[in-house]
Amino acid sequence: MAHSEDLTKKQSANERHRTPPINDREKPEKDYEDFVKIGTLFQDFFEFLPDGALIVNREGEIVHVNAELEKIFGYSREEIIGRSIEILVPDRFASQHVEDRKRYISAPRRRPMGTGLDLFGRRKDGSEFPVDISLTPLKTGEDTVVMGVIRDYTWRKRGEEAAYRLAAIVESSADAIIGKTLDDLIFSWNAGAEKIYGYSSEEVIGRPVSILIPPDRSDESAEFLEKIMRGERIENYETIRVRKDGKQIHVSMTVSPIEDSAGNIIGGSAITRDITDRKRAEEEIRGVNEKLGRLYESCEATNKELETFSYSVSHDLRTPLVAIGGLARCLLEDYSGRVDEKGREFLSAISKKTDLMRRLIDDLLAFSRSGRQALKESNVDMNELAKNVIEELKLVETGRVLQLDLRSLPSIRGDQLMIRQVLMNLLSNAMKFTRPKPAARIEIGGKEEARGNTYYVKDNGVGFDMADASKLFEVFKRLHSSQEFEGTGVGLAIVWRVIQRHGGRVWAEGKSGEGATFYFTLPK
Repeated sequence: MAHSEDLTKKQSANERHRTPPINDREKPEKDYEDFVKIGTLFQDFFEFLPDGALIVNREGEIVHVNAELEKIFGYSREEIIGRSIEILVPDRFASQHVEDRKRYISAPRRRPMGTGLDLFGRRKDGSEFPVDISLTPLKTGEDTVVMGVIRDYTWRKRGEEAAYRLAAIVESSADAIIGKTLDDLIFSWNAGAEKIYGYSSEEVIGRPVSILIPPDRSDESAEFLEKIMRGERIENYETIRVRKDGKQIHVSMTVSPIEDSAGNIIGGSAITRDITDRKRAEEEIRGVNEKLGRLYESCEATNKELETFSYSVSHDLRTPLVAIGGLARCLLEDYSGRVDEKGREFLSAISKKTDLMRRLIDDLLAFSRSGRQALKESNVDMNELAKNVIEELKLVETGRVLQLDLRSLPSIRGDQLMIRQVLMNLLSNAMKFTRPKPAARIEIGGKEEARGNTYYVKDNGVGFDMADASKLFEVFKRLHSSQEFEGTGVGLAIVWRVIQRHGGRVWAEGKSGEGATFYFTLPK
């Protein structure tokens, strides 16, 4: 190693990569003294080989290397000249390499690259990489040295591995992957193609791709070829193809040009997916949608007719009801002296029933409007809205002990008038059903969540049996008689419809004698 450094010092800057001068008294230069005499022509050839090159003497010592070998292995020539060739061999192969080297020197012969052996080199940093090596014995006087040319096959190995993986993916794909020449002859056919089309690869390789195309779509082949020749890619093209058994199937195809190493287009590849089931499902869905569309139109027309009828009847009923109620009150006020006690009871009952009927008609009109009135969205301050509703209800519910706990309510975007109606109905219900209690406790709260806000109205009133919870929001479904609690049975139905129109939901929890909690959500 020290001798190599001395030799290096003797080289001029211009002779950095040329063979060091011969010293007859020392090795390894003496072993290749005759070889050096062939001159600078070989020296330049050796130095500028595209692969790594080195010369090794009979004892396995490196006596010369070129620039590419320095690059491949990471050593400078000063670091390895005079060292054993095993410095470039992975430790796991080193002992075997010594035996192979001695055997080769005893009977040297030219060995070209591509022997099929799995050979590896070791870089200065200890990393291993695949190589291919050619060996050429060279006579130097009476002795023999060996020139080795080493090619780094890292990228080739990676390419081979990638090719193997790609081939495995192609073969295992459920889609048909087909290769064809520019003459439309099939040259590759994977297992997915066998499954979709029913042909084995032996049956189709070398045959025209037209065996898969229905006669009425024969022009597609020429159209595809024209685009492929322009280097274009055809993606997700839906068409019809023919199986071996003659059955036609719907497919989705992606067709791409195939190029050789020089960039010339030599064929095309088609990735084909059987979408017959999807097409059938689409047709079924389309048919169902058409039926639903017709049914929806019919329901819309019916609903409009019912709303018009309800609105008209309600208005038409109001006039005679107002008249009946007014006449009953006139009789009570102006003719009470001519009517006995029993008659006055009848007139009072008539007046009350007409008032109830009028309220019922008003509620029905409100329910009808809640379903057809357009939403007028705005930012709604729920705290302010709840305060206003509570103050309004307090004016009606006088002489009672009311403990109202208004928690912080997150704001929302919606129809302020409709949401006000929701709060009004829920709070008036809470006040109504807490009347039997000495002190009414009502809590209003809410919280902001990821998809929207949840609000609730909780009371300590008479509650209800959860088995009847599904009836709460149906029109005219009352869990208590009108003698116990007044009402028309429409208020909670209006709550449900308003919340449903805002895209939210409403539900209730309760227990008989222990109060109830009504919840509703409003999406963001």
